[in-house]
This record gives sequence, structure tokens and C-alpha cells, in this order.
Amino acid sequence: MGNIENTEFKRILRKYEFLLEDFQDVLQISKEANSGMSSQINKNKPKEINESDFQKEDTDIKEEIGKQNDEDLKKLYRKIVRECHPDKLSYEIDPEKKIKLKDMYNKAVIAKEEQNWALMVMIAVKLDIDLPKEAEYKMQKIKEETEELEKKINNITKSVPWKWFHSDEKTKEEIVNNYIERLFKRKKNEDEK
Repeated sequence: MGNIENTEFKRILRKYEFLLEDFQDVLQISKEANSGMSSQINKNKPKEINESDFQKEDTDIKEEIGKQNDEDLKKLYRKIVRECHPDKLSYEIDPEKKIKLKDMYNKAVIAKEEQNWALMVMIAVKLDIDLPKEAEYKMQKIKEETEELEKKINNITKSVPWKWFHSDEKTKEEIVNNYIERLFKRKKNEDEK
């Protein structure tokens, strides 16, 4: 692999790692936003609207990914497990390092389950594990996984609860009132059918 390709590969991995961490933050904020907006809607909704009438924003990111049999990914996973499996860690290892290794192991398990090359390669690089040539050829797959993370973040940050959470009090009230009005209209239309 040439220097330019190697540099591009590293850039993609760094971007993926950043997006992965950013995604966790976005999910946490999204949970607070959904909870806060739901609470405000419940306080302000008319009696005619039941809780079951709410159409929950879809921010669930756990998509079912096809469980394909990827031997190359399994080989890399096994190399990682040899380095950081919690049962194989020496008692002499620094407790802080042990925590990091256990975290990497947990992420590797997730990467294997989800067939996530980007995450698996990122862990291998952090553990200084030589990447198999197959990993380098998976660069397109890693790019796709990075783009998918960007889309998920974008979808969450464009949601109504996200906008509500990041608004001033007056705008929050307007968003909730508009939402309730739409619920009321939809319920009325359904009742007329």
C-alpha cells in the first residue's frame, strides 16, 4: 500500500473514530431531548389526545445488519482477542490500561457482531496489530460505514426533539404547540374515517 493510500486509510479511520464518539454524544443528547419534549407535550396536551396518539420520533440507530460470514473479519477479531480478552489479561497490567483493553475487547465483540470493518480496524490499529491485506482492501466498506454514521448523526440532529432541545423557551413552546396541533388534526381525521 503506497503512502498516499496509507494516509487516506488513516484519515478515514480517524474520521470514523471521531464520528463514533460524536454519535455517542448525539445519542445521549437525543435521549434527553426526547424525554424533555415528551414531558412538555404531556403537560400541554388536550384531554382528547391520548399518549398512544403520539408518534415517537425514530432515533433508534440499532439497525439489523446482515450477518454475513466474513472470515477476514474473524481473523482480525481473533488477533485482537489475543491481545485484550479480559480473561487473558495479566494481573500485573496497570488497572487503567486493563480498563482500556477491556473496552477495546467489548468494541471488538460489537464490531464482529455488526460486521463493522471500520471499528475492527480502528481497534487493531490502537493495539498495534498488523492489519491483514484484506483490511486494506476493505477501505470502501470502511468509507461506507463512516458515511452511514454521518447519516445517522444527521438524522438525529434534524429531528423535532433535537430542534426543541436546542431552542429558547418561546420556540420550545411553539414547537410543542405545533406538534400537539398536528396530533389533534391527525386524531380528528382518523376519528372521521
